[in-house]
Amino acid sequence: MSAAAHEEAADAEVRPTRALADFRWRPERWWLLAILLAAAFPRMVGLEAGLPLVLNPDELMSLGFARAIDVSGDLRGQPWRYPPLLGDLMYGLMVALRGAGGCEGACSDPQVLTLGRMVSVLASSLGVVAVFAASRMAGVTRGWSVLATLALAWSPTFVFMGRYATPDALATGGVCASVMCLVAIARGRGRGWYVGAAFALGITGGAKYNAGMIAVSVVIAHFASAQRRTWLPWMLLTAAAAFGVFVVTLLPPWAGVDPILEGLGYEWRHYGRGHGGFASPRAGADALRYLITFTWGVVPSLVLLFGALLELRSRGSAARGRRGMWLALGVFVVGYLVMISRGDMFVDRVLLPVLPAMAVLLALGAQAVVGEAQGRVRDARGVRLVTVALGLGLVGASAVRTAQQCSSLAVEDTRLQAQRWIADNLDPETTKIAVLPNSAMGLFKNLKGYDIRAVKRVSTGGFRRAGFTHVVFGIGSYQRYARSPERFPTQAAEVAEHQAALAEGAKPVITFEAPLPPGAERFGTTTSISHQYAVEIWGL
Repeated sequence: MSAAAHEEAADAEVRPTRALADFRWRPERWWLLAILLAAAFPRMVGLEAGLPLVLNPDELMSLGFARAIDVSGDLRGQPWRYPPLLGDLMYGLMVALRGAGGCEGACSDPQVLTLGRMVSVLASSLGVVAVFAASRMAGVTRGWSVLATLALAWSPTFVFMGRYATPDALATGGVCASVMCLVAIARGRGRGWYVGAAFALGITGGAKYNAGMIAVSVVIAHFASAQRRTWLPWMLLTAAAAFGVFVVTLLPPWAGVDPILEGLGYEWRHYGRGHGGFASPRAGADALRYLITFTWGVVPSLVLLFGALLELRSRGSAARGRRGMWLALGVFVVGYLVMISRGDMFVDRVLLPVLPAMAVLLALGAQAVVGEAQGRVRDARGVRLVTVALGLGLVGASAVRTAQQCSSLAVEDTRLQAQRWIADNLDPETTKIAVLPNSAMGLFKNLKGYDIRAVKRVSTGGFRRAGFTHVVFGIGSYQRYARSPERFPTQAAEVAEHQAALAEGAKPVITFEAPLPPGAERFGTTTSISHQYAVEIWGL
């Protein structure tokens, strides 16, 4: 077979059939439901993790937004450090729950956080469904659309953040919806998708500013479509409407422009200087390494890259139609990664907004790779085996990691275990407790009557002279340093110093440990902050 014939066969394989081009929701309804359930189930596991304690520091920000609106009607006194849309939604749900009699008086913090977590589960799960629809509208067969969508749905980073009341899942869900509208616009599916894009883009920016970069790719998709001149007024209206929706997300808790500018400045400095355990002089390299080896996976990354190379050499009208989607989505992926690389810190959750675009590109890339193999390999059985192996490679590693993560979250947080043990075994009348680090103070939130003090260093002799009877050492908080001692030698040495001092002058009473989830040993993973895995109690 000639090279031209190979190319023609590959192009025919990925050229959308009439059925694909005429994709409709109703015929796909059972697949859409299956995708929704596959995405929602792992996010529901561990939904109550840490409660009734509020242990995730980022959840405190969203909770603070909701509480501030409830008390004063705006955000006066509340730091505006990222868009408050999730806090707005939590407040609205809190009012509805209270009106339905679900709260006795004021809703408790665990109740409000559970509402926020349910928003994250719903937004991220529906977002996954939107990406499946986007892949099908892009002309990808159902099989490869399902596999690429599951690679997104079961990304361990996306699953973990998809169950917490932080803006990350809501913003990523908004990007998913924006990507679906982007593909529909590039394929010329109708002017209604411009209206959808306006809402999706406004909500995405209202959830998290940096995710709003997807707007650039929507514009690129418009100009890459065959209707770019005819529907240009709709694109202009979309831009204006998206900005309007974004502004509306800011109005309910409006407290003036100054808090917004102050918050933006804080975030800019925050990403520039990093924070404990996540500072990095090579944030770009760390982000790319983490994305390829954990959040997304090696096999999906290679397939996406190889598919992009095949797309560059493809010809024909079908290739021209696909190329607009590759360009629009690829610009967002590359541009976003460049943006987050400019700072001096890296945390895993900042990668989430690029995943929806990468999932659609993966679907296109996988179909292109298989089409190329079918055009070049005569052994049909060999092609089927390669196809099956490729499919398993796309989702296998992520599925295993997510299953292990769910298993680890099913174990009660060690801070809750420690709290219950203290309440059952230590008399508040005769107990005085030194606590380090300061973050471990959270486990005493619901314990009444105990004399507790946060300390910075261990001095068993000084503790005894001050009347302390026990030391609570939240060693899990130091895991972010212990996993990368070469990056944080001072903090790692400090942990060793604390442990040596306790071993020399105190006696171990009890240790609460839980297995680390997959990825916790990697630099940049935040699971060890949100869910603690070791607390030690020492007697003096």
